[in-house]
Amino acid sequence: MRFGTQTFLRAVMYLWWSSIRPFGHIDHRFFMRLYIPYLRSRGVVVRGAPLYVSPTATLDLGTPGLLELGDRCVISSGARILVHDFAVDRFMEATDETRGGINRPEYKVTNQVKIGSRAFIGAGAILLPGAEIGDGAVVGAGAVVRGEVPAGAIFIGNPAYQISSVEEWGPKAIVRAVKH
Repeated sequence: MRFGTQTFLRAVMYLWWSSIRPFGHIDHRFFMRLYIPYLRSRGVVVRGAPLYVSPTATLDLGTPGLLELGDRCVISSGARILVHDFAVDRFMEATDETRGGINRPEYKVTNQVKIGSRAFIGAGAILLPGAEIGDGAVVGAGAVVRGEVPAGAIFIGNPAYQISSVEEWGPKAIVRAVKH
């Protein structure tokens, strides 16, 4: 039996995700060196080198070419990035009088998700199909994004809405950090 690079990468990813970690603590830079080639092999368009993608983030890798990661972007733990949506299909099946006939077409919505350079995706955030995160934008923890987040904007909430820009918020955050 021949083991290729893909098999090795899958084994390392499994060990990391299952928290077995036979090598002790794996440095995130080492993890990213293994993870980025794996993502590319699964069809993710990687521009530059993402700074960090959490092993607990869920990336929808089912349709190659629909997920794009920018240079130095960060995707935090528990984030979910979806490029497909079967909700329309479930609705059509529920309202179909034949109740899922054999010849019924599948209604699947797929759309590209782009994450710009230096963008930050907070813990537990959800990016729905068609989301486009601009360069330097921040998506807060738990936010649900389905449209466009302009470059340098800060979005929070469900549904996500803009609260500020990085330019306005940055100096205030520095002052607060210095006080504490």
